Amino acid sequence: MIAYDDVIACGYEYVAQSISDLRKENFASDPCFKFDEYKKSQIYSAALKRHGPILKKIFRDLVKKKNSLLIIKENARINLSQKTQALNALSDPNSEISSSYEGGGRTVRVDFIIHDSVLDVIYFLNLKRGSSRYDNGKTTQIKNDMSTLKIIGKSYIEKNFHMKVKEIKCKSIFYYGVPNIGHEFTWSGGDIDDFLFQGARECMDRVSEYYSEAVSAI
Repeated sequence: MIAYDDVIACGYEYVAQSISDLRKENFASDPCFKFDEYKKSQIYSAALKRHGPILKKIFRDLVKKKNSLLIIKENARINLSQKTQALNALSDPNSEISSSYEGGGRTVRVDFIIHDSVLDVIYFLNLKRGSSRYDNGKTTQIKNDMSTLKIIGKSYIEKNFHMKVKEIKCKSIFYYGVPNIGHEFTWSGGDIDDFLFQGARECMDRVSEYYSEAVSAI
């Protein structure tokens, strides 16, 4: 098993910084609610928004522990042209169709672009908390983004990183696994161990529990 105590220690530091920032925020009062109760609700709301970035930092640190994986880009902004989106709409989701990357059009964010040197696969990954269900419009958008990225993935990688790879995989990772969008373009938190190594999800859970306790103590 890969040792990850240092990743947990870094995770606790990310939590400490987030809690420090939370304490500095000026939370407003509301005439309809008692201030302490209203402030607590605002703290929890702000804390939820900060949890996602903490998870991404821990995930990044865990990826770096696996020798076969290399993060070639974080927080990528990729343009999906209207032509490519139209091609995606007409194609079979299970097909291996590909198209050249043209740029322009709508911009999508990709949290991590990772190369697996053993499998010769590039992963386009987005990590989300995934603690609540999405409406049909949101789930359709995620599917369309992932499938369109898969179509232009090889061309994008070749043009921007001068790499030729065997396969492109596009996944949205839902840490808590609530949205049910299908396994083709999504992973749950339980898939993190399969992608990284045994104990990776536990590491993220421990930091998340620590964060929960720290937020409750504010």
